[in-house]
Amino acid sequence: MKQATWRVGLYSKVVLTVIAVSLVGLLVRKAPIEVKAEQEFDIDEYIEYGLTRADCEALITKFMEKACTTGSWTTIELITQVLMPYISKEYFESRWLNPDDFDVNFYNPSEFRILKVKIPYIDVEIIGGTESKWTKQLRFKVVREQDRFFLFPSRAEKTAYGNWVDPWWAIKEEGITIGEIEPKKEVAPREPFLFENVTIWKLYKRDTGAVLGTELKGEVINQSGVSYNYGTWFQVTLYGHTGGVSGSKSFMLFGLRDGQTKSFDVTFYGVDPGDVRNWKIEFDRGS
Repeated sequence: MKQATWRVGLYSKVVLTVIAVSLVGLLVRKAPIEVKAEQEFDIDEYIEYGLTRADCEALITKFMEKACTTGSWTTIELITQVLMPYISKEYFESRWLNPDDFDVNFYNPSEFRILKVKIPYIDVEIIGGTESKWTKQLRFKVVREQDRFFLFPSRAEKTAYGNWVDPWWAIKEEGITIGEIEPKKEVAPREPFLFENVTIWKLYKRDTGAVLGTELKGEVINQSGVSYNYGTWFQVTLYGHTGGVSGSKSFMLFGLRDGQTKSFDVTFYGVDPGDVRNWKIEFDRGS
């Protein structure tokens, strides 16, 4: 009797093993189909930015999953340690800044959802609070640097309240874009550099809303045929509604190879963005 019982048990084990192997075989056969679907992308966007929708969503998901745990962290140093690796290295290098000197400025959300992806930008809604929920909409910019993907910050600033880097590209609150002003009419740039996606932003004090100044942000494309490996200097001039100069300042980008596109931002403290009508950027020198 014991021998018969043992044989039945062995037969059952064999049947279960065959079923398990068959199920694994089905899963293995399905896997390539799922991976292929995730890798679909717009070829024109990929050629221009080196990004796919999957790249953007994967990066922002990892970043936001980390950010959604910040409520349980006790120090800003720990928050910075976890979030800083997702921020563009080239942003700091091009401005001769040390990322170790900055803390990551961020909210303490408990959850998030991706609203829209339009390469290289991705809009995200963050949600926080316990009894009284709050929401904010953030726009991030994804960049590719040496086959890795990072978030390109809107600014890194040293203030009396600390040194902070904002990992988002823009903030939206209650349907109104905070800090962003409609793009102004572009003054034709002087060749051999092109300036694109240039916008004027309002700098404001967060606690009072007082206007602190104006910030010009955009991208410069080097099509001069000359590569600058160290520094490239440009001169920015802001013009008022009467045609007079509202402000003038120079800025430098670290390394700008021929055919390369780089982002820039220039801050004019004390200049009200409402008084700015046009802008002009000229190449100064490079090395």
